[in-house]
Amino acid sequence: MVSDRPFYSVREKRMDLMIQETDLKVCYPKAKVRRGNGMLSVDMRVSGPAYRQSYRIGAFYKPNVAPLVFILEPNILPHPDIHMYSDGHLCLYDPAHIGYRKRFSMAREIIPLTLKWMTYYEAWLINGQVWIGPETAHGIRVTAEELAYWERRRAA
Repeated sequence: MVSDRPFYSVREKRMDLMIQETDLKVCYPKAKVRRGNGMLSVDMRVSGPAYRQSYRIGAFYKPNVAPLVFILEPNILPHPDIHMYSDGHLCLYDPAHIGYRKRFSMAREIIPLTLKWMTYYEAWLINGQVWIGPETAHGIRVTAEELAYWERRRAA
């Protein structure tokens, strides 16, 4: 039987957000981390010898909700082959294997998975658009209208 009790109490949510914020600031001191309205946002730039270009990441975390990560720069068109949903957030893990109630560590799980995604994306650009990263069938679908929207947004 599933309990109707919330997974996190209000106090636990506040504590979780404070811990996540502190951990992110320790692990990624140049990241802009903001906490408010019951959620945490991260804006950070990643560059280095492992990447051909600089990336700007936007990540959002709310207790008891799956975190969302977007590549803000460069503007990348959503495509199922690169494990990006039609709204632009990245597919970093298989939710069926994790469970919706898992407590994620943004600094130690989600950001490292994002860095791996960027590495796989760069390999995809180089090797003829073949995804070499792990994957599972999860039904990412991008419609022609959504692709057109992202192409217009990218051109702007």
